Amino acid sequence: MKKSARMGWGFLTPTFIILGITGLLPFIFVLYVGFFDWNVFAAVPGLHFAGVENYRRLVFDNGFLQSFWP
Repeated sequence: MKKSARMGWGFLTPTFIILGITGLLPFIFVLYVGFFDWNVFAAVPGLHFAGVENYRRLVFDNGFLQSFWP
């Protein structure tokens, strides 16, 4: 690999790291939290495992489906 190509990747590496931290990690966190029944406003907040029930309700919800196909 030529020196200029390596230098280009060297300049892009911090960008990929920042994009990974600000884009990929929140996405993974949202998927993780999606498997739990989490009420932030409860007197004693906590995570209770719900499995795929949240995603199942989302997929079969008429309001959600109509937001894609009116």
